[in-house]
Parts: sequence; C-alpha cells; structure tokens
Amino acid sequence: MNLFRRIPKVDKIEKKLSNYPKKILTPIIRETLQKIREDIKENRIKDISEEEIIYKIEKKVKEAISPSIVNVI
Repeated sequence: MNLFRRIPKVDKIEKKLSNYPKKILTPIIRETLQKIREDIKENRIKDISEEEIIYKIEKKVKEAISPSIVNVI
C-alpha cells in the first residue's frame, strides 16, 4: 500500500486532538506531516499508521505546551 495514502488530513488530526489549542496544534501537525512525507520519499519509513502519526503529534504538542522550569540565579 502507498504510505502517502496512510497520512491523515490535517483537519482529521485536529478533530482527534481538539482538546489542544489549535494555534499550537496546526503548525505542529503540518511540520510533522511534512517530515513524514520526506522520510517516506527518502525510504526512511517502511511502514506507518494513522495512530502512530497522531501519537507523535500529540507528544510534540504536549512538549510544546508543558511549562519548562529553568533555575535562575
């Protein structure tokens, strides 16, 4: 099966992850999907699922919105 066809549309991912701010979510989705497309094109990905893609995106979103604590002296 063509791996490019397994990549879900942006709006479908936004609906599944609608509990996150769209302002943060959408750029991360686009960036992640572009990276996946490049990896498929370069044969770095042999198999991918929609669930795996959504998991990767959700992980990145959580990292982006989680507060980072930095010690200040």
